Amino acid sequence: MNSRLNSNPGNAEAASSWDNSACSVAFVHGSVFHHRTLLMLDSVAFTSIISLDLARTLKLRVEPRGELLLNGIDGVKTNVTNK
Repeated sequence: MNSRLNSNPGNAEAASSWDNSACSVAFVHGSVFHHRTLLMLDSVAFTSIISLDLARTLKLRVEPRGELLLNGIDGVKTNVTNK
């Protein structure tokens, strides 16, 4: 992992040590409704997306939500629509 985390959030000087150019992602093995799956932890995500196959396996209700603008980790923005 390349990101540097601020170990003392109350210290303004330490807060300046945050490196915005670094990015870390955590993957963990977990289960949803007793189905094992690989989970990506993203504490700043506004929306979580799973595959349609996984949603069906988990017997989740899938509702059309129209168009969604995704901002990729590489800075590329993509419009996604569900059908």
